Amino acid sequence: MHAPDRPFRVAARYPTTLALLLIVVVATLFFTCVAYLSALLGPGPSAARYMLIWHAIKFGLWAAVSPSIIALARRYPIERTKWVRPVSFHFLAAIVCSFIVTGLFFTWCWEWPSLHRELFSSWVEALQTATIPFSWGVLIYWAILLATGAFDNYNRYRAEQLRGLQLQAQLAEAQLQSLRMQLQPHFLFNTLHSLSDLVLEDAQSAVRMITKLGDFLRLTIEGPGQQIIPLRQELEFARSYLEIEQVRFRDRLEIVIAAEPETYAAQVPNFVLQPLVENAVRHGVSGRIGAGRISVEAKRNLNRLQITIQDDGPGPQLSDGEGVGLANTRARLRQLYGQEQSLELTRLNSGKGGTIVSLSIPFITSTLSESGNGEA
Repeated sequence: MHAPDRPFRVAARYPTTLALLLIVVVATLFFTCVAYLSALLGPGPSAARYMLIWHAIKFGLWAAVSPSIIALARRYPIERTKWVRPVSFHFLAAIVCSFIVTGLFFTWCWEWPSLHRELFSSWVEALQTATIPFSWGVLIYWAILLATGAFDNYNRYRAEQLRGLQLQAQLAEAQLQSLRMQLQPHFLFNTLHSLSDLVLEDAQSAVRMITKLGDFLRLTIEGPGQQIIPLRQELEFARSYLEIEQVRFRDRLEIVIAAEPETYAAQVPNFVLQPLVENAVRHGVSGRIGAGRISVEAKRNLNRLQITIQDDGPGPQLSDGEGVGLANTRARLRQLYGQEQSLELTRLNSGKGGTIVSLSIPFITSTLSESGNGEA
């Protein structure tokens, strides 16, 4: 590391010591200037260097005892419900501490002949002069005490704020995980129900469905555990599920999955499309005799990702309400994006019928670039 970085390392390692040193320097210079200007208006000023030494020794001693005062402030904090004993203790401690510091200060000054001759001529005059530093000492003790309490209260407030934010994030993550885990059993129950019907009708197709189901479960288990994944991976999940349903409906189900190339890197909630395409299969294909068509399209619109799932079936009945899949999907989107999302279900008025589910979320790309064709 270069030499210019050394002062920053020292400051980071000894922040309290440097802060006390800075306070001593500033207080010494300030009170020296005030004393010198006051002396100019009197009978005649003392030498400026003696005033500087006087204040440097005084504030240096207080800096030396400050760690002990800070320790006492934290050992006996003044609280709203319990303040009588701490206040009484600190009142006596302030007197004792100021007496000790003032005594050391004047002893030191007296041992410096040129200094005490300049400031006072006898011990009597020194004792008379000591009343002012002693009074100031009591105030300094209480200033350190109150500053320590304010600083500790601020740190506790910040720690509680941070802890509250962490708890909120953990709660949101737990809620999202709970919703996601509800979706997977819901899908499995529906698929196993379809498989039980198919076993009796077409054993060969049932075997193909089991194979497709195994592929889908492998994608789900081996996939990432994050709540947010690239759209490319989510489309693979949706296609794998629709291939399972395609085995069930044989030639009655046509699947089209299309996405603009730039959308493959967009980040979407994990397992968000499966309940939507499941509803399209359930209400768009199961409810009709002839062939049905389900399309999944994704495109970018400025800073939004638009995903539409369309079927040409009769759609859900108004009395059905929202199922588990759609309700949980709405809840996940609200949890992740707040007001920056929308999930709309629209029925087409054409003679062929049909339903469109439109999903809109912020367009956020992953750190890894995704590439691919427009048709999946």
